Amino acid sequence: MVFSSPVFLFLFLPIVLIGYHGIFRKTASGNLWLLLASILFYAWGEPVFVFVILLSSILNWQINEQIKKHSGKKRKLLFVTILILDVAVLVISKYTGFLLDNLNLLLQM
Repeated sequence: MVFSSPVFLFLFLPIVLIGYHGIFRKTASGNLWLLLASILFYAWGEPVFVFVILLSSILNWQINEQIKKHSGKKRKLLFVTILILDVAVLVISKYTGFLLDNLNLLLQM
């Protein structure tokens, strides 16, 4: 499903908006509703990476809880750590094929 597909525009999006604005009224449950809808949307289009997203989200949440408890250098270290991990997940999950293809082309010369 892509953003411009009829299924998204006329089924998925209205259900999510009605759920968020109508049923949950922007409460904490509304945020959970949006999280679940986002995971469902991503799973619909690319189910292979759903567990990567879930793991990354849980890890980000846990480190964010630690960031709230600390200050100074420890806080900066935690922030940089999660930033590096997020970029690593992005590079590994999205750009590995691209990087390997170009490395193979480079080594064939």
